[in-house]
Amino acid sequence: ALRDGMPPWAEPSFDRTADDEVVLQSELLDRIRFLPGDMLTCDLPSAPYDLVLCRNLAIYLSDSAQRRLVDRLAGVMTEDALLLVGHADAVMSLLDRFERVDPAAFAFRTRARRGAIVPIVPDARKLRTGTSPVRRPPDAPSATALTSPSFRTRPARAEPEPAGRSDRKSIAETIETNEPRAVEAAARAVLQSKPDDIPAMLALVEQRLAQDPDEAERLCRRIVYLDARQERALMVLADLADRRGRIEEANRFRRRAMRAHLENWNEPEGEGGASAKDTGLTT
Repeated sequence: ALRDGMPPWAEPSFDRTADDEVVLQSELLDRIRFLPGDMLTCDLPSAPYDLVLCRNLAIYLSDSAQRRLVDRLAGVMTEDALLLVGHADAVMSLLDRFERVDPAAFAFRTRARRGAIVPIVPDARKLRTGTSPVRRPPDAPSATALTSPSFRTRPARAEPEPAGRSDRKSIAETIETNEPRAVEAAARAVLQSKPDDIPAMLALVEQRLAQDPDEAERLCRRIVYLDARQERALMVLADLADRRGRIEEANRFRRRAMRAHLENWNEPEGEGGASAKDTGLTT
């Protein structure tokens, strides 16, 4: 769908429908061939490509696998090719090889001509297979570094105590020690077994924000992908976008954070729902 008019960079590949939606041009649709395989190792017929769509794939990969994927994509694209990604895939690793065609778009072009196709690496780590993880709300509200008393996190649903509560309690107790390395280690330990644990990711964001803002951004994008009403993650993304001069993007994140704040505030706490204080993660 389109937020407004068709942007100039999309006109060569897309047509606008009567319902204000966009579709690939019929000439491109006729040329599509489906081929399952490992993007890091498989042969790609007919490369290089003028248009590449990579939606919500990289977010499930490790940082090193993300960078190998980005290098491979850059290597199979023509000089003027367009790369379209999902909002969760606009990770900082893209900025090494690509630049946005528009501040408001999840569309990128290569920064410079990349030459030949990136060779296949025999021992490249395989992409994860199987069905994509199902989006789900966190099983406990997140609240690291929410210093304003007017902010309320999204209440947890009235369910039996989740199995990971003891892990988050451990993180909370570590936060009380004011030992950043211990907090980071505790958060990473939880994420090893529960990679979608939002409180653990938020705790890690607070520790990595100054030392590694790229990692903090990737974590925050993952958080808001899992739960779009995570105010703290949205505000961190806004701040990081500001630092990098992406003012329009920063303003969008702030508007999303405000909407999330209002939704969280207006949602009644159900019986058995936990507040941010109950999780022990508030600092």
